[in-house]
Amino acid sequence: MSQLVRSALVAVLVACSLAACAGGSTPRLTSTPTGEDGPANVERFYTQKLTWVRGADNLDSTKVTVPSDWAHPDGDTISIAVVRRASSGAASGSLLINPGGPGQSGVDFLTQGGDGTITAAVRERYDLVSFDPRGVGRSAPVRCYRSTAENDAWLYGPVAAAPGTDAWASELEARYRGHADACLSTSGKLLEHLDSASTARDMDVIRALLGDKRLSYLGYSYGTFLGTVYAELFPSKVGRMVLDGAVGPDGPSRAWRVRQAAGFEGAFRSYLADCVADTKTCPFTGGLESARSQAATLISAADSRALEAPDGRRLTSTTLVTAITSYLYDKQLWPQVTTLFAAVKRKDVTPVFDAADASHGRVDGSYSNVDDAQVAVLCNDRPLEPAPSASDEFQGLVAASTTFGAYLSDGGALCGTWPYPARERPGLDAGTLPRTLVIGTTEDPATPYEQARSLAAYLTSGLVTLTGYGHTAYGRDDCVNRAVEQYLVDGRRPSSHVQCRS
Repeated sequence: MSQLVRSALVAVLVACSLAACAGGSTPRLTSTPTGEDGPANVERFYTQKLTWVRGADNLDSTKVTVPSDWAHPDGDTISIAVVRRASSGAASGSLLINPGGPGQSGVDFLTQGGDGTITAAVRERYDLVSFDPRGVGRSAPVRCYRSTAENDAWLYGPVAAAPGTDAWASELEARYRGHADACLSTSGKLLEHLDSASTARDMDVIRALLGDKRLSYLGYSYGTFLGTVYAELFPSKVGRMVLDGAVGPDGPSRAWRVRQAAGFEGAFRSYLADCVADTKTCPFTGGLESARSQAATLISAADSRALEAPDGRRLTSTTLVTAITSYLYDKQLWPQVTTLFAAVKRKDVTPVFDAADASHGRVDGSYSNVDDAQVAVLCNDRPLEPAPSASDEFQGLVAASTTFGAYLSDGGALCGTWPYPARERPGLDAGTLPRTLVIGTTEDPATPYEQARSLAAYLTSGLVTLTGYGHTAYGRDDCVNRAVEQYLVDGRRPSSHVQCRS
């Protein structure tokens, strides 16, 4: 069950020490709004006064007030948590950052050192700003279940019926319906307004309050889709926009999930090829196909082995897949996959639950709301449209990934039971959109490279291709870094295609 939620987008954050990331900036606890005109019923949001507080970690923080429902801005309001790290030089603007998700905290991205992946020239040129999107973390967080036990049952509870059967599809539908009812009961009417278009409108308020006439933006993974939606809504306000680890212009649809399943299958085979070359540490024997068969058997057997974590949670095949795929985003994490398999073979499931818990935001027995926010955004955005049938959805994923496909399937039920209709998007007015920059990696397991090409075509954007492995590229490849710096710092509009090789 857990991988049904975690198959959406997650950016890999590389931490640095706060001291190393802080730079030498002097305190600057103000910002001057642009003062731009707007519709009378939203003017108060664009002209509000911000109160910035400088924290011990050299970050400024504030709260931005926005409408709960942008269609009725005179109604209830919510607060959006925003953080800013002042530039290390003389800043000439702000760079708004979204680290991915949906459901990931931009506040955590900066407070936990994620800005260490951003190159020094960009940190000198821009104030780095990030935020918790509506419904996430510190910004009116959505909740579905109130207790750890309820969350454990939802995310780790076994599905009794065999995958792909009619009984399995019925069981999943009932579970998803119960989950949707719990979300509605606990979070109320805010749940309806957790969508990418509403977050993009929040971003425009943040832009104006920071004093930027145009939005300079860096989006990773799902953050690229959020940037695309902003460009559709506010094309004349787009400045320099970098979209790394691109999601295609249609968002994370069911067709995208099939491509992602194929991406994880390819990544797993690359891992296995590397693993079997080391006969001393690899938990599998023989060649690549033999190793894949052994791994698939170990995964499928997890449901019947009755292996339990120290807290009593029982290991399922889906939980094991969640743990494995969480380590396939970056080649440097491959040794952790070996550790997982070796531990399961000796009946130690602690490393598996550690990885799955990290993926679900479960820390010391308490959950963040990353999964709750993620499902809300996915379903409100219409990316997971109803499948033709549970069998078709299941078979499509199994065909794309013989190892993981059966455990990535939601039987077409994830958003089929959601209490609200999908939101419409306005489409793109490319005539007023400046040239943006899209980055794609040829062996990206989470956002397959073809999506970067399709997004670049949709936005008539420059494209940077990194031939290599991993999810997102800026901050870990010198060639990509140069292209981004030339664009963000020097203002050199990207050529049609920059090719890099790791």
